[in-house]
Amino acid sequence: MQKGKAYSSGLGRATLILALGCALAHGRARAADSWERGMGGVIFPRRDHPAVDGGTGGYLLATVSAANPFSIPGLCESTASVSVVRNFWSTGLDWERTGISGYSRDRLEVSAGLALPGGFSHITVIARANSRRVTGYGRETVFSTGYSVSLEVSSVVVEMEAGARPDEGPAHATARVGSRGSYIVLTLGRGSRRENVARAGGMVRVAGRLSFLAGYDLETGEVSGGFMLRGPARAAVSWSLHPVLGATYSVSIGAVR
Repeated sequence: MQKGKAYSSGLGRATLILALGCALAHGRARAADSWERGMGGVIFPRRDHPAVDGGTGGYLLATVSAANPFSIPGLCESTASVSVVRNFWSTGLDWERTGISGYSRDRLEVSAGLALPGGFSHITVIARANSRRVTGYGRETVFSTGYSVSLEVSSVVVEMEAGARPDEGPAHATARVGSRGSYIVLTLGRGSRRENVARAGGMVRVAGRLSFLAGYDLETGEVSGGFMLRGPARAAVSWSLHPVLGATYSVSIGAVR
């Protein structure tokens, strides 16, 4: 009887982890905060962030977020980040955690970058620690390093990334059109798992400090939307609907100066 119960418990855990793996494999390669998620997951350059509105020349931004991916009961996706950007250099610390009973995944990333003379090109060095824990199997941690090179031509930013295996590095181009906190963003390229990336998003100032977010993932058919509140302290709530996996809800808060 006990053996049957243990088998049932182990099978249930394995099924849950398999389902979680499938959900994450069909989702984005990394956790997205509510600003990016609400705009369809468009990939902003490392030196930029949708909560900052761009064009500031430099900023300090701290954010935290939480999401329930695909409305899977008990599954939580959390992020926390601090970024400092100046005209000629930038640095950042990012932490992501995906967790559910019996499984957790943590990613810690430290980055530091320099802008070449003229400001149209940036080189960023990245150090990462990826840790995964499965109940009954222990924890496994992998460390890696890489670099990112971005080129800015007018409103278009082309960003490429490489590491231990250059063929696995993502490469994408992001174009943004607009000003005064209202703009349209388009990202095209390849992801870290060599999947196609084609996403469109936008932010429209509705009234005062309130803005509306909207987006669409052309590859998966995922539709998203949300609202953002500006100010010294900023907040965003967003949701996305995947045609197969279901709805994801997310909330983020941050401070910028």
